[in-house]
Amino acid sequence: MFTKNNKMAIEITLNRYDRVIKKLQKAPATFEEIYDHLNLYSDYNDNDLTTSKRTFQRDIKGIFKQFGIEIKCNRNEGYKYYIEKGYDEIINNRLLESYQIHNAINLSKQFETSVFFESRKPSGIEHFNTFLHAIKNNLVAKFIHQKYYEVSPASPRQTR
Repeated sequence: MFTKNNKMAIEITLNRYDRVIKKLQKAPATFEEIYDHLNLYSDYNDNDLTTSKRTFQRDIKGIFKQFGIEIKCNRNEGYKYYIEKGYDEIINNRLLESYQIHNAINLSKQFETSVFFESRKPSGIEHFNTFLHAIKNNLVAKFIHQKYYEVSPASPRQTR
């Protein structure tokens, strides 16, 4: 069972992962540069994201485990960390983007008078796992098109 403190620790860790990835996507950086970046970002979200070098090493493993992004250190160029190419950027970027949107919405609570997010219910995402299951098992999915303003779905066409 997650306690409030556990949830907060997880949120801080994910924020730190996000900021480390963003920093290294722009350019390789030393631990000190990453530390300074985390320190600067800590001021924006009211959480201390700075970390020791040992925790940073654990974060590198955690980033790989969670996002499949491998971070390496180039000792020949002043111990600069960089993101190893070859990971599935499309899927990982979408995952990161989803987390960043979630984080932005949480941060927006502090700026309620300045930032207004559209309030809408996500539609269709509840069917996503069903379609993944169908794809994985080579099942056929059939759709019936229904116009938004019609009461009943259109009758399916007969194929010959």
